Amino acid sequence: MEGRKKLLTIRDILYIFFKNKILIITVFASAVFFSAFYCLVTPPVYRGETKLIVKIGKSNFVGVEAMPEYRNILFQERSQNIRNEIELIKGQYLTEKVIARLKDKIEPLKEDKSIIGRTIGVIKKGIGEFASLLGLTKRVEGVDKSLVLTFMNALNVRFLEDTDMIAITFDWTDPKFAALVANVYADEYVTQHTLVYETQRSHKFYLDQIELYEKKLKEAEDNLQNFLTTTNIANITLQKELLVRNLADLNNKLNLVMVEHQQAVTKVNKIKEMMKLKEGWIETPEFGSHMADKQAYLRTLDDSYFRLKIERDRLLKIYTPQSNEIKAIDYQLANLRKQKAESLLNIANMELSLVTNKKNSLMQEIAAENKKLEEINSKTIELAQLERQKELIEQTYKTYKKKAEELRISDDLDKSRISSIKIATPAIPPLTPVHPKKGFIIGSSAILGLFLSFGFSAIREFFNHTFRDDDDVVSILGVPLLVSVPLRVSVEGAFKTNHRTIWDRLFGKRDSNHDAYPRRTVVSPKPLVTSGSNNLAFAIFVLLGIGGYFFYMYQNMLIYQSAIETQRNLAQIGNMQKNITASNLTPFALMNNNQQQNDIKFDNESIDKKLDDKKELFLLSDELEKRRAELEKQRIAITEELERLKLEMEQKRYKGVPDKEF
Repeated sequence: MEGRKKLLTIRDILYIFFKNKILIITVFASAVFFSAFYCLVTPPVYRGETKLIVKIGKSNFVGVEAMPEYRNILFQERSQNIRNEIELIKGQYLTEKVIARLKDKIEPLKEDKSIIGRTIGVIKKGIGEFASLLGLTKRVEGVDKSLVLTFMNALNVRFLEDTDMIAITFDWTDPKFAALVANVYADEYVTQHTLVYETQRSHKFYLDQIELYEKKLKEAEDNLQNFLTTTNIANITLQKELLVRNLADLNNKLNLVMVEHQQAVTKVNKIKEMMKLKEGWIETPEFGSHMADKQAYLRTLDDSYFRLKIERDRLLKIYTPQSNEIKAIDYQLANLRKQKAESLLNIANMELSLVTNKKNSLMQEIAAENKKLEEINSKTIELAQLERQKELIEQTYKTYKKKAEELRISDDLDKSRISSIKIATPAIPPLTPVHPKKGFIIGSSAILGLFLSFGFSAIREFFNHTFRDDDDVVSILGVPLLVSVPLRVSVEGAFKTNHRTIWDRLFGKRDSNHDAYPRRTVVSPKPLVTSGSNNLAFAIFVLLGIGGYFFYMYQNMLIYQSAIETQRNLAQIGNMQKNITASNLTPFALMNNNQQQNDIKFDNESIDKKLDDKKELFLLSDELEKRRAELEKQRIAITEELERLKLEMEQKRYKGVPDKEF
């Protein structure tokens, strides 16, 4: 018979706790004891920290060209340069320099003198020896090399984001020695930085290059002048512009002539088509004004044709179409039509010939102008090459002059040990250790011990199939409990009970003879359920709780990271806007802005104070308006006074009066 579902209750949780209270308390107390013992025997580690500021020095200004005044300069490679400095600090060479400088001042590193600490040290040493024998690690021979590795492991260098600073930290058991080593690292790094960027080149190379490029520059100028003289080019840009305009006009004329040519060809073709037809009169197309004399003859033919046409219509009223009179008039009409067609064809061919000649003439002119333009373009290219060569030589000459001066200044800076690295905050002996964090270790161990012990107890209870009370019998077997029989322990059972090990008791192993309610075989057609659903629900509850806790921590971490990233981006944007605004303001504008900001700040503070209570805001609205009007008048008066002061300063400046007298 299937058991009914039963939810996990607080009673079940308390039952698990009190049933396994010895195990839970033992594990919890052991975790607290061992963590406290670890914190007690572990020597404290102190951290000495010093900060260096990396300014834009002579080593970073090599590639920066001269910029106009009030122009902000943004170095995209700043973070990369600072990371180069970090790698310089982490190097073994600098650590050896620090050890050589300290010599006999090195304090021994305190170690754990307890039995556990010595045992762990021996185990680590044995593992290291075994790994070195297998070739997994390299054996460090000599005290000096071991000391170098110890110093490098204790050293930590990090870049402070959104700044130009580097933090150097050194961990040691002696606070004074930790601060001393951090300061020595900083001082040795400044010296090493100066040596790395020191220049040992002489001025001879630059002087030779300057002399060579002076000759090349003079030669380039002579070649340019000779070209201008031989080609007789006064202003090549203007000449090219005139040619381009002339070509544009000729192309426009050619387009018009092409249209006229196409029209003439169309007229000729149309007249030829009309000549093939035997009926109808051929209309006179439009011709140009140059064909006016030819068109007079055509009008005469038109008049004769229409007179005969009228006469024919009159005779048709008297005679039939087959009469001789009508045939004579038809013959005259045919002759007139033929004369008209031949005359039109001659005029159209004449017009076509004129347009063709005009088109050919324009095309020849355009070809000539294009040839001139090509010649000028070739000269322009040659002129541009000469000018570009002269400009490149001149630019190289100026660069060598500038580099020679920079080299001289760099040598002077190296001699004086002037660097772009400055120690911002020297290290001082720390007051509190950074390791071990006793509160965190003990608290974490206590929580972990409590969690593991209770979790183990819950899992053990889940796999325990004994009956606890009457409700378990009813819920699992589906039958009511009528009577319970006391357990009589036999000799064999007592013997077996007395010989149970501590592991059997810890993991809950027991004989069926010792169960509170022994298992009974019940004959039933359906299989019996031997475990309650509350155990499964409890296991699911524990797993969901663990998963929910880690999911909550993960979400908090993502929110915290996104908030930090957003705040960092907003800070960078605000700093860039402030730099851009501050670099372009004039002194008078700064005075005006400061005054206006003070007025606005005062207004905002007065308004914010009155906005704290909404009731007072409604009661004192009239007073706020009056106060705001007074402040506006004061602001206008201050602005007018500033304008008057600027005007007086400008007048005195023009008159030659110094600003100090003002």
